[in-house]
Amino acid sequence: VREAYNLLVLLNGTGLQLATTESLTAGLIMSTLVNIPWAGWHKYGCFGVYDTDSKRVFNSVKVDNVYTHRCAKEMAIGLLKNSNATLAISVTGNSMPLHTDLEKLGEVFIGIAGYRKNDKNEDEIIYTTKVINDCLENKELKVKCMDWLKENNPNPYNGQPKYASRAQTTIISILIRNTTAKQAYIECQEFITNNKLIIPEFIIKQKKQNEIKNNTGKDENCVHNNIPT
Repeated sequence: VREAYNLLVLLNGTGLQLATTESLTAGLIMSTLVNIPWAGWHKYGCFGVYDTDSKRVFNSVKVDNVYTHRCAKEMAIGLLKNSNATLAISVTGNSMPLHTDLEKLGEVFIGIAGYRKNDKNEDEIIYTTKVINDCLENKELKVKCMDWLKENNPNPYNGQPKYASRAQTTIISILIRNTTAKQAYIECQEFITNNKLIIPEFIIKQKKQNEIKNNTGKDENCVHNNIPT
């Protein structure tokens, strides 16, 4: 929560609106920000793209392997292109891998994207991605991850895979999701600090168009005819 608050402090006054597209965290990053009752203007919304197909539908992800830097990049850029947000966070990775990928436990790819002016004074999307693995980098979590891995055996002598308890699995999964959210806030702060981000004029125009009502009434017949279909 502290890093979420720090991010809102950094956003305050910039005019930027943040959106998130979240696979393993499925909305945790944005919901934590929303739970802080301040700076609501900077919270645009989120996609909970847990299933691979949802990444393709909502974020236009094309890459086959969704546990990659490229997927995090496509998610973040796709989020900007499919919204009027001006800053995007994406996360994809393994909070609980299959037996065939146990070594990837805790491996998460984070993407951050926003707009800037290029050398020709044109609007362009810039991005960065980072891979983290708190099961390897966080000392406290590393111990818990190693204990969980010891309880799993994909190739036992009797032919029946052994699984860790549901309770132990739940704890590890929650810890990985929370450490992912924390790191995403930190990466986003660095991205804002290291880049001169802008609010493109076309987004300002699009949002104004979306505010135009069909009439001035306040009943159910008052609609916004300019919304894209």
